Amino acid sequence: MLFISSNIIFTCIKFYRNKKEGIDSVIFDEIIRNEVIIKLAIASVLSLILGIERELKKKPVGLKTSLVISTYSCLLTIISIDTAYSTPPRNDINITMDPLRLAAQIVSGVGFLGAGVILRRGNDSITGLTTAAIVWGAAGIGIAVGAGFYIEALLTVLIVVIGIEIIAPFLI
Repeated sequence: MLFISSNIIFTCIKFYRNKKEGIDSVIFDEIIRNEVIIKLAIASVLSLILGIERELKKKPVGLKTSLVISTYSCLLTIISIDTAYSTPPRNDINITMDPLRLAAQIVSGVGFLGAGVILRRGNDSITGLTTAAIVWGAAGIGIAVGAGFYIEALLTVLIVVIGIEIIAPFLI
């Protein structure tokens, strides 16, 4: 697998945009395409781990939902970062682009989705909090992978699954 830091990728994008033709542009275009494919694959695999845990417990948000949320969050993060760094500057307009602005909106939107799975049953029982957290976490995993934080995303998934499957049952 080819892992390249985001800074190198953005340098390649800028170089690619400056080179109109030639072997250099083809090579850098291939590196960029591979990086996007790898990021989407990592986000989907990590979200499948979270989704399988929910499916095994017969929860409403499972494999498909986690996969969709994480993969699309990863894609939107990639698009947001790529657009911020690849848009050429203009002399007549002074705009500073925030590469993670779209990612911030993902967090808000997914929080709204997560709120939909929280149910209050009676006066003492609230269900769906873990499921809502998994929805929000799946988006976070997608954002982290899309921004190039592969190891952090993997460790987060491992910590969550270990906490939910191994540690939490002993405390109940």
